[in-house]
Amino acid sequence: MRKELIFLLMLLMFTAISCNKKHTAVCGMEEFVFLDEEGNDLFNENTPGHLSIDDIHAYTPEGDSLNVIHVSYQGTNHFLVEINGGSSRDGITYLELGSITTDTIYARYQKKGNTIFISELYYNNVLLERNHSWGDCATNDLIKIVVKPD
Repeated sequence: MRKELIFLLMLLMFTAISCNKKHTAVCGMEEFVFLDEEGNDLFNENTPGHLSIDDIHAYTPEGDSLNVIHVSYQGTNHFLVEINGGSSRDGITYLELGSITTDTIYARYQKKGNTIFISELYYNNVLLERNHSWGDCATNDLIKIVVKPD
């Protein structure tokens, strides 16, 4: 299912780019899995103290909502999170995980050809990725986050 979703997103992106060369593709989503301190899927109903799928929210410092897409893959809950920024500017995203915590994601963007992509990704001030895609939206790695209460 995940491969089909990625393929569909890539197809739509490349179709949009090929139809009008004046458009710039912005690759501003990251894929996360959230774990408790024992390594269990925090959104799995069998995990003690689990969160509901409705308990995750992403937003900008200005309070604008960002997209969070839930996909269940091989029994694990994956979340594609829209990261604030793009258009050659860096961005901060706040990620609220129920009443447990609100984490901060900082993304530094870079442009290559007709693509703007995340060149550095920080989660709670820890560098997670650097130049992970080099302008290719489809090569983002899965990021596993251990959620600790505030």
